[in-house]
Amino acid sequence: MRIPIGIVGSVLGATIAFYLAIITLVTLPGEGAPRWFMVAGIAGLSLLAGLIINSGSLQDFRKVSRDHREASNRYDTLTARLGPLLYSGTEDVLHRRAKTLKLSGDLRFSVWAPINGFYVTVGSTLPSEDPVRQIELEPVEGLPGFLANRRVPGFAQAGWHSKLDANRAVFDRAGQQIGEVPPLREVNKGKSPVSEKWHYCRPIFERSSTTPWSNRLVGVLSIHSSADDGDSLFKTAEFQHLVDSIASEVSPYLDAIQVLTGKEKE
Repeated sequence: MRIPIGIVGSVLGATIAFYLAIITLVTLPGEGAPRWFMVAGIAGLSLLAGLIINSGSLQDFRKVSRDHREASNRYDTLTARLGPLLYSGTEDVLHRRAKTLKLSGDLRFSVWAPINGFYVTVGSTLPSEDPVRQIELEPVEGLPGFLANRRVPGFAQAGWHSKLDANRAVFDRAGQQIGEVPPLREVNKGKSPVSEKWHYCRPIFERSSTTPWSNRLVGVLSIHSSADDGDSLFKTAEFQHLVDSIASEVSPYLDAIQVLTGKEKE
């Protein structure tokens, strides 16, 4: 085992200072000017010895500080380069699956991720200028936040087609009501897709866990339907299998996003 130089220097410095203090008590004259000259000389010698011996500790401290700054710079560079790749990878999955699925004619897909205390869109088949991409939902706000908190998939009528100042009924995959979601905050009202009539959300959990399953939430898959009978589609096994498949495919991207954005920087 390697013992840090700083620790050895600190121990030696403390030992010498203690030794000099004992010698002082034994050898100093009892009174007069010589006593104070010797006290000042021994104090100066102790200070000088402590600085010299503990210089290793100072060097270790400077090295740790330099290493920390370099690691922080590397982390910032990694985040800046990988972040856009992860977002575009998530969006590519949604666009690719939307093109190949028979069910997707009137459906729009989005993925939300918890970042800095909000759920934000990290991928969507909606146009890049759509206001939904600028929504920042609080942890239990809206249907994504409500179902993420419950950790179950479900659906509700879209806010555009219900009373904006009234709670909306939320249903599970079988169509049983499991609660009500209150209206969005004022800052987010009016940003939902105007064609949306039904909204389905499915929480996404990490897949990098060493256990067969994990309850660590890494995002929410959101499906917007413009069909009047979108709720009937949401309850079918085919649709639910589709949603589970997409969630599994985007989960690794969301895992990586959480590693980048969720890391505590000292």
